[in-house]
Amino acid sequence: MPPIEEIFKYLWFIGFASIAGLLGHLTDAHEKGAKLSFYECFLKMAGSAFAGTVTIYGCLAFDASTGFMGAATGLAGWLGAAFVRTAADGLMGAVKALINRKVD
Repeated sequence: MPPIEEIFKYLWFIGFASIAGLLGHLTDAHEKGAKLSFYECFLKMAGSAFAGTVTIYGCLAFDASTGFMGAATGLAGWLGAAFVRTAADGLMGAVKALINRKVD
């Protein structure tokens, strides 16, 4: 776990992901003509914050630039859990390919 100073350093990325998730949800609801509820908006923001946090850790692991980290967390927030699942599937596919290459 990073020190608390590190967490606060990247907290704005998490806020950015939350707002992107809320905007994505509002856009979808408007296009479908659906009613908005505070509960659904809150859940979307919480899920987007989680997706943004996972994305930050991934970016830090690969020593990504601040600009890339901002773009990635924004996309993660907009897409939410779908972004994390897609990234994880791609990463697992790459790991399996490396393992299979070393075995052959």
